Amino acid sequence: MQRRLDAPPGSDDASDDQGLFRVERIEISGFGSWIGGETYLELPPPLTPLTNDTGATDILDFSGNVPQPAGPNSSVIAPTKKVEPGWQAGFGATFYLTPNFGISLTGAYGQQEAVFTGQVQRIEEEPDPNVPGGVIEVEVVDPRSEIDRTTITTWSGTAGIIYHILPERKYSTRPFVTLGIGGILNQFPDTDDVSALTWNAGLGVGFPVYKNFRGFVSTALRFYVWETEEVALNQSLVFPEISAGIVWRYFVPEDEVEDEELLPPAESPAEPTGG
Repeated sequence: MQRRLDAPPGSDDASDDQGLFRVERIEISGFGSWIGGETYLELPPPLTPLTNDTGATDILDFSGNVPQPAGPNSSVIAPTKKVEPGWQAGFGATFYLTPNFGISLTGAYGQQEAVFTGQVQRIEEEPDPNVPGGVIEVEVVDPRSEIDRTTITTWSGTAGIIYHILPERKYSTRPFVTLGIGGILNQFPDTDDVSALTWNAGLGVGFPVYKNFRGFVSTALRFYVWETEEVALNQSLVFPEISAGIVWRYFVPEDEVEDEELLPPAESPAEPTGG
């Protein structure tokens, strides 16, 4: 191997190290997803008026107010809040260091419905059977019903790794696995937003579409902790996702060898001349 005149000692080793981390391929993707729902608040009804049960705590509706569905003498007991299934759409970029292993960055925007249900407890006046013309107050508890609902806007981002299980030269359709960490912001229209650190794990399959375009379908699980401030309750949630998308691939060309100034060939020793 020949070396440039101005190349420092050990430069060959340095170039070899850089080759280990060279990006071989870049993939830009667009995708859409269905996202499953989860219950993030579920409190039991209070046992008696004297108990210090969390079910007796006032839970706010999605306007930030204490709900009174049946008037001033009513309240909500056994409250439940959940996020219904929704959708998201996003883009991603993956940088492959080997034909099968890559580092991915994704961002997504979506919407889901949040629903507040509970049992309405109210006080009604009825005639007193023991006192003519008198009335008594009776506590009435209705079956569970919807109290309020709103639309949540979600913003999420993930950094992770992807690994294709089979070699592409032999299999055009290949399964893959993913693992990542990220963050999510759930934006409520009238109350405080909820943000969290997320963990993501999934698997899928990619298949050829046309030239440098490929398609994929995948399923994943998103894990994070939802903090509910009304009762200082942290709920661990798992949201399933089903996604489909398309990928455009760009193969990074290798560095071209430039014309270099080479060491001059060694001169042969002069032959002795005859006397």
